[in-house]
Amino acid sequence: MEGDCRHMDNMVSTKNDVDAQNKILRDELSMMKETNAGLDSKLKHEEMDTANVGGRVVSTTADKNNLEIDKNNMERDLRGRFEALDELTREKTMVQQKLNFTNNELEMTTREQN
Repeated sequence: MEGDCRHMDNMVSTKNDVDAQNKILRDELSMMKETNAGLDSKLKHEEMDTANVGGRVVSTTADKNNLEIDKNNMERDLRGRFEALDELTREKTMVQQKLNFTNNELEMTTREQN
């Protein structure tokens, strides 16, 4: 009978050890699940941040392209203005030459009359 009690005590002790180990494992599993949930949440935020950065890159690229187009338009407009200014300068030079020629003729005519 004494052997049976010892055997029962060992079984209870072993069952208690197994229960304690199971509790420890359940607690560890619970902590791992919480950690996993936290990491999942962090990953989702990182993915959203990455998507936002990607959107900003696309937007920045579009802005850069628009600025490049604006720059090209302004350069073309500036070239057109310089061409117009050159044309006006040529016309002014021709008018100045005609004016000088006319003044010379007027001066000669005035001398001839005196």
